[in-house]
Amino acid sequence: HDCGQNGIVGHLGCIFCRVEHNHIYNIGVKHEFFGWEIGGIKLHAAIDVTIARCRIHHCGGPSACAGIWLDWMAQGARISGNRLWANGADLFFEVDHGPVLVEGNDLLSDLGVWSYAKNVAFTANRIKGAYRYSNDRRRTPVFKPHTAVIDSLDSLECTQGAFIYINNILAKDPRYAKEKHPSRYEDNWTVPEECWKIDETTGECEIAPPASCKAPGF
Repeated sequence: HDCGQNGIVGHLGCIFCRVEHNHIYNIGVKHEFFGWEIGGIKLHAAIDVTIARCRIHHCGGPSACAGIWLDWMAQGARISGNRLWANGADLFFEVDHGPVLVEGNDLLSDLGVWSYAKNVAFTANRIKGAYRYSNDRRRTPVFKPHTAVIDSLDSLECTQGAFIYINNILAKDPRYAKEKHPSRYEDNWTVPEECWKIDETTGECEIAPPASCKAPGF
């Protein structure tokens, strides 16, 4: 906590690691540093990494800063059961080819998902914030499954798509109109943002959907 740049940071050294039960807060809030390396958890090459049951909040900078930031070569990563709120962005995926699984998290900041990536699946999350998607001309290494051995260089630019949103509670529509790869959006429920009540200290979230609230069927 109260770190100028990162709470937990790693480049390649995080491969096959588990990051669990951490309380990470007040990262980058004084703006001592500026740039693309500021976050609560900032990992390059998150290969078969699990980030689970952490509380991450008040990680925010003047530009790029996220609660959890997986940068380059995330493959087989799992983000499970975390609670994030009051961050510049909750999740940031940068130049990742995946697959990445995001399951059972509370993503409660104004910007929930920021992505320059593909092959990310979201299931059973509560996502209050908005979505920011961009394509990226960079290409990223692909590893042999469950190893750190490079198999190839991704043959495509890091274009958006192959997203999966299934059985989430959302405040906003996550669909990306310009995606290049087919995506799936099934059995998600949209609850207006004004129906979400969040405790800024604890991150506890209550959702009181109106009687007219229905599954959107997309």
